[in-house]
Amino acid sequence: MSRIMLKTNLVLITIIFSLMIIACESGHDKIVLKFWAMGLEGETVSKLIPEFEKNNPGVKVIVQQIPWTAAHEKMITAFASETLP
Repeated sequence: MSRIMLKTNLVLITIIFSLMIIACESGHDKIVLKFWAMGLEGETVSKLIPEFEKNNPGVKVIVQQIPWTAAHEKMITAFASETLP
C-alpha cells in the first residue's frame, strides 16, 4: 500500500472515529466536527472533506490548519483549558 493511501486511510479512520464519539454525545440534527490538521495534512484533508460531507448529510467538518511550529503550544493550551476539538 502506498504512503498516500496509508495516510488517507488513517485520516478517514480518524474522522469516522471522531464522528462516532460526537454522534454518541450529540442530540442535535447537525453535527459539527472540528479537525485540527498539522502541516501538509490540512491540504490533504481539505480535499477529502467535500466528498465526506456529501456522503454524510448533517455533518459539517471544519478543518483548521496548524503549522507544526505552533502545534505543540496550541495543543497544550487547548488541553489545559479543556477546549480540545
